[in-house]
Amino acid sequence: MDEDEIQYQAALEEARLNAQAGEGAVRQEADGSGDKRKEPIINMLRDMPYILAFVAAAGKDISDYFGIGSSLVVGTLITIMVMCVLALLIFLASPAEFFRNFMALFGGTSVEIIPGLNLLPVLTASVIYIYVKRILKRIAENKMKSSKASRLVKYAAKFS
Repeated sequence: MDEDEIQYQAALEEARLNAQAGEGAVRQEADGSGDKRKEPIINMLRDMPYILAFVAAAGKDISDYFGIGSSLVVGTLITIMVMCVLALLIFLASPAEFFRNFMALFGGTSVEIIPGLNLLPVLTASVIYIYVKRILKRIAENKMKSSKASRLVKYAAKFS
């Protein structure tokens, strides 16, 4: 090969490598896989304590309709035991926010102990409230970094 052809091949190879490097950088910026990765809003593995808490609370509220949880003494004991399990699961999910979350659970349990009102799914609603509050906080953490934060994100940031 003569020298012009060698230079031409070297220039082509360099251009190809530069193009690949440029495409990789553009791809990372487009899909967000660059330096700053966003936390997923719903992570099934990390949210498993919330899911188990929801199942336990829903099971307790369903037992109220079948007479097991509706009796005065047994229903109250079941409610208190389920509240302890829910408190443990919620603590495992987010220890830093445990006191606020426990207050929501305690309020739901207080309503569940009242005869007649225990037929309402208040404990399940308390768990859903805690989980939705956590999701809104994740959205706020992800979106507040950008200047295009929506009204929902700004509203959620106030209560986080």
